[in-house]
Amino acid sequence: HLHHHPRPSMASVAIEWLRELRKEREALTDTLKRLQEFEATSKRHADEAERSRTEIENMHRLDREREEHRLHQERMEEQRRQREEEEAHATAVLLEEMRLEEERNKVGSCLLCSEELTRHDRYFDFCGRHLLCGTCAAHAATSCTNNGQVVPCPGEGCSYRFTPDQIGLATNDPTLVRKAEEIILNGVIANLGAIACPGRGCRQQYVPASGPMYQRCQCTCGTTFCLQCRATYHYNSACDDLAGITATWVAWDRTGRDAFVRRRAAEDAQFRERMQQFQNAQAEHARQAQLLQVRLREEAGDEAFKVANCKLCPNCRRVVFKDGGCDSMKCGEAGCCLC
Repeated sequence: HLHHHPRPSMASVAIEWLRELRKEREALTDTLKRLQEFEATSKRHADEAERSRTEIENMHRLDREREEHRLHQERMEEQRRQREEEEAHATAVLLEEMRLEEERNKVGSCLLCSEELTRHDRYFDFCGRHLLCGTCAAHAATSCTNNGQVVPCPGEGCSYRFTPDQIGLATNDPTLVRKAEEIILNGVIANLGAIACPGRGCRQQYVPASGPMYQRCQCTCGTTFCLQCRATYHYNSACDDLAGITATWVAWDRTGRDAFVRRRAAEDAQFRERMQQFQNAQAEHARQAQLLQVRLREEAGDEAFKVANCKLCPNCRRVVFKDGGCDSMKCGEAGCCLC
């Protein structure tokens, strides 16, 4: 039998074709989506692989840097050790040289403090046998001189005595030098039986001539005194009677002088005139005494300045003051050496 199949219409064919196209488009969309996901996954995997590679390279670089740092540290440690050995050796050599030099420079030890002395130290051997360091020599010279004593050498059994010039070398003090000179001079004069002038501020001393001590002495300062009792010279009185005569005079000067002057003034006009002249002279004397006091203070200030700022020429003993320039000075005295 023949079967008749109806021919499909164009609309149904078109619908079927659209369905086919929709399926294909959905399939393509799904494929494109999977491709995009695959690309994203691949890119992520590539980024992770790149990061891993970078991290590995960084780790390798850090390892190389650590190794290089370790090697550098080892080299530095080796160099430091070599330097320390060289410095230790150089220090040992220098110390040995210093010890040998110190041994060569040793001159002995101080007699008082036992300090070892070298040629570079300040020391003295005034007597030629006993050494003193600068500090001990200065202390001994200052202490004895200020106590009015001649400075002896501290060496046992040594009879040597420091000279004023040696005291000046030890102390560098002109005042102590002058004191030492006075002590020695006073000792010599005392051995001769000299008598000091009782005048104020006068340092003159006189050796009595042979014979009785009742002698009149006229000092260069203007003081006239008795060599026996050292009082103002008493022309017609014995030394034993001087105290009573002086007491009588003091009593009259305190109580009787004014009455005597008033009585004489009332009796004698010429005496009044002389008395007025005496009073005027007394006032002038007081004025002159005041001026002399001012001058004395000025002189004392000058002397204090000299003591603090001046020195004595070691040859002529004149006062020298340095107001500038170098330390080399030439004395003004004819024939004096450089000082």
